[in-house]
Amino acid sequence: MLPTFLGIGVNKAGTTWLHNLLASHPHIWMPRRRKEINFFTKHYEKGVDWYERFFPDSAEASCYQAIGEYTPAYLYDDRCPARIAKIPTIQQFLLCLRNPVERAYSAYGHSVRNYNYRDSFEAFLEEHPHQIDRGCYATHLKPYLRQFDREQFLILRFETLFSDEAATQRTIAAFLDVAPEQFPDDIGAKGRNVTFVPRFQRAFAAAQSVIRTMKKWEMGRILDLLQRSGLGPFLKRLFGQRTKEEALPDISPETRKRLARHYAPEIEELEALTGVDFSIWKRDLPLQNP
Repeated sequence: MLPTFLGIGVNKAGTTWLHNLLASHPHIWMPRRRKEINFFTKHYEKGVDWYERFFPDSAEASCYQAIGEYTPAYLYDDRCPARIAKIPTIQQFLLCLRNPVERAYSAYGHSVRNYNYRDSFEAFLEEHPHQIDRGCYATHLKPYLRQFDREQFLILRFETLFSDEAATQRTIAAFLDVAPEQFPDDIGAKGRNVTFVPRFQRAFAAAQSVIRTMKKWEMGRILDLLQRSGLGPFLKRLFGQRTKEEALPDISPETRKRLARHYAPEIEELEALTGVDFSIWKRDLPLQNP
């Protein structure tokens, strides 16, 4: 049975928490072998039969009201909307967006933690310009809205995702037509990727490289077992941790203003496209000339 909905973005905006929340509902099915399948981006040539193996068969699927997967990279590949449209079961899309300046900074923290990146945020953006592009949400959403109706999308804001988790659950449940009270009460902080930097960065990055290799070789079930056994907390204890505030410099006012100016037209267009209020992001925008 193929999915009925997809989570399409964005990375560094609560997608792990959302995946775990969705998987916790008894009437929502999410993949167990691999969290991000990347079928419509990296594995499309393997065919629909390969993709279908990640989902329940027809008999098991009858127990679920919604079947989905969450791959944030789908938003950024212009080939995806037309590819997705060829699978008629997929009719709904979840998209959680984050202040693009903060999203880029979080990606920087991820590289410091998982890849032992040692340079500044400004150098990171210079070396990885696609991280700036990933905050151009309107640009990347437009191909989807040419292929699908706006009503098929639930657009969430990262900044309000956790402030009222019960409201978030009700919103998602209404969109997917499942009972909100059947989300468990103990999701809480589970699955949130709180930014930290290990005290032994080089060793931690080496461990993360092993994990990435295991994912590449499709050893997802072993990784899932390790995660359920507490791999994340174990690595934090093993390599030590510093908070983001201890390890990462704040975004300089000049860099923040430069990025805010870059994203200002995108935010305006995003509001027009979606009808969602993103004024919470506009505190960084430069004042308009009188």
